[in-house]
Amino acid sequence: MAQVLSPVVIGRDAELQAVDAALTAAMAGHGGCVVITGDPGIGKSRLALETASRAASRGIRVVTSRAVLQSATAAYWPLTDALVQLLRDRPVPDDPAMEPWLPALSALLPGMAARAPASGSAGGEFSPGIRGEALIQLLRRLAPQGLVIVLEDLHWADPDTVALMEYLGEHLDGESLLCVLTLRANRPSAALDVARRQRGRPGVLHLGLDRLSDEDMARMVQACVPGAEAELLRRVQASAEGIPLLVEDLLASPGLPESFTETVRERLAGFSESQRSVIEAAAILGRHFDWELLPAVSGQTADLVAETLGLAVGRLLVSADRTAFRFRHALTRETVLDTMLPPRQRALASAALAVLDAAHPGLEGGLRELAAELANRAGDRRRAGTLLSESGGQALAWGGAGHRDRHLAACR
Repeated sequence: MAQVLSPVVIGRDAELQAVDAALTAAMAGHGGCVVITGDPGIGKSRLALETASRAASRGIRVVTSRAVLQSATAAYWPLTDALVQLLRDRPVPDDPAMEPWLPALSALLPGMAARAPASGSAGGEFSPGIRGEALIQLLRRLAPQGLVIVLEDLHWADPDTVALMEYLGEHLDGESLLCVLTLRANRPSAALDVARRQRGRPGVLHLGLDRLSDEDMARMVQACVPGAEAELLRRVQASAEGIPLLVEDLLASPGLPESFTETVRERLAGFSESQRSVIEAAAILGRHFDWELLPAVSGQTADLVAETLGLAVGRLLVSADRTAFRFRHALTRETVLDTMLPPRQRALASAALAVLDAAHPGLEGGLRELAAELANRAGDRRRAGTLLSESGGQALAWGGAGHRDRHLAACR
């Protein structure tokens, strides 16, 4: 799949103004932290990259690192990576005033303790405050003209890194240092807890990213594909749901976005066969599905259904709102359906239609449209056409705008 990247940042004017102000303040000796939060694909990395670019254009030194899933068990890994980059072309400062701080840095950079006075403490005995102050002392010497450190995906970071960043967030006034941190807002983590505690505190700028408006998505499409036709705009607006990464993926792929579907498939791989049948039944029932019908449709127990839904929420396939569930994105449901062979889809749709008829004989509200979709998937075109006619010929969400015309034609 070809890659399409927007040449400009769209829909983040207020955030960029705030970032510019934070850079100006940091270079004037009022450092701090910029914490960028949001859902996957919402543009956290792009905003962090733009911040780094703007800093570099001002002549400010920039280093970037990120936490990964394995970071949770590797103390200080993102910070160690950043420090290694800073020390690649210069030695550790050897001024006498720095020497007492070196033992506290041994956990971040092995070998530091060897340069410490003989009376130095062991590397693991320092509080986050002492270690944080030692880090500030080191960074002040390594980048006296100013420094921007970008640490991404801190929701994966180990507790020691998070504690150290919490200290920095409150003790950078007087320093020419700006930390730019990204983390997911929908994933519980120690970093997210800290970000919430520090919201509104001096020196900490919290930028929570929202989805793009239809107008912003149109601007993004035009920036990526100058002269884009109206049909392409409609397709992207209908499917991307304001997520910048999906806008780019949809422009790069004529069907389901490859990177998105790979992510969904990886998450599905973690379910057992029985649990997978529950997810498939949910997909057959629609993006907004009635979870109470899932035991009968999937043939699994209510306990297994509850367990599976909990896992699906945790793996960001499904979201829960009080008593209701839905797939987090329309394309998530599409991907689940795409993994099912036609005979499996037909069998599940037939079972779902029978369960729906039994539970709601009158097919009130939007259930008639759902029944028509299920009938069509089950191969009962005659009933699908009848239900469609009874519903007043309303357009059906057959699982994606790209499939709607074909399914409507099949019902005629």
